[in-house]
Amino acid sequence: MRTPLVALLMVLAAGAQQPNSAAASLTLNGANGPPWPVTGIELVPSSVACLQLSGAPLMPLVLGLSNTTAAVGLPAPGGLIDLDPATLIVVPPAAFFPPLATDATGVRVLGLPIPAVGVEFTAGLQAAVGNPGAPAGYTLTAAAGALFSGTAAVIPIAPLGTLGGAPAVLLDLTPFGFTIPFYGASYTRLFINAPGSVTFSAASSDFTPTAPEFVALHQRIAPYWTLLQPELGGTVQATVQPNGPSPFVQVDYTAVPSWAALTVHTFWLRIHSNGDIVMSEVGAAPPPSLEIGVGISPGLSLSPVTTSRNLSASTGYVGIGNEALFELFVPPTNPVLPPNPYDLGGVPLCFSPVPTGGAAPAYRIN
Repeated sequence: MRTPLVALLMVLAAGAQQPNSAAASLTLNGANGPPWPVTGIELVPSSVACLQLSGAPLMPLVLGLSNTTAAVGLPAPGGLIDLDPATLIVVPPAAFFPPLATDATGVRVLGLPIPAVGVEFTAGLQAAVGNPGAPAGYTLTAAAGALFSGTAAVIPIAPLGTLGGAPAVLLDLTPFGFTIPFYGASYTRLFINAPGSVTFSAASSDFTPTAPEFVALHQRIAPYWTLLQPELGGTVQATVQPNGPSPFVQVDYTAVPSWAALTVHTFWLRIHSNGDIVMSEVGAAPPPSLEIGVGISPGLSLSPVTTSRNLSASTGYVGIGNEALFELFVPPTNPVLPPNPYDLGGVPLCFSPVPTGGAAPAYRIN
């Protein structure tokens, strides 16, 4: 299967443009069209782009990369190639570990690191998905055109402080013209909290995460919920991009000290207007000797599951309706709870809403 899949991206002639379909679909940072190719997807330097490929279960995937998308599609046996042929690079399944393929649910999600660039750039992506029912044995996805334009609004968030200064700052998205969906509700504002989380209904100065609090309190997105003290150093800022097919808000905590300035921590979270959530902590410093909460929750005691789960071993897990998806990390010095060492340093987490047919909203961990 690998040889024809690789070969399909090398066949070039003239044609129209390739759509996404049930047999082969590509979503980049929450954008998947129509129209196709999907263009103008803004990337954030020094972060991670969330690429989701889907089709039939357990099928090999070939990824095509170029400097830009093509104005006219180029026919291949499995569809139309919408990438610039002059800069096309083909990445076969074996270039990834494990080899690039859909899982048992027909999905594969990749976190693509975005370098710390300071100049404008563009990129094009398209994939081939194995399809035994297709004459060529594969089907092409739509292409996606990504860029860094430098046009997003950067908003310094200051002062923040858990034990001194403001415990949270309200960010209003109304002037930017888009909303954030989260567990079935839509929000035009969010609270950026000093202890490393974002909440929606109210601010949260709580710096001691527990499983009951994750479930019972606020609607919360927590990339690194612990006792942080931004008043002692570091920066917190929000980046808002209201334009393009995938508007988003990203919150960056950079070199923020933990309690008593024993260590400093850099992490971020990004929320897209389609509901996709991406977060990561860079892992450059050892975790503090405190509890750390990571994940998402609808709060308000809505979750039918009230226990911490191993996020690093949950790729592909689909939660049930209103399930809180989180992990509580516990240092060995805790006199009550069993230890659970922090293991997410440098590991991007993507949470994507899944269709539930009108039932309670749910998320997939990628």
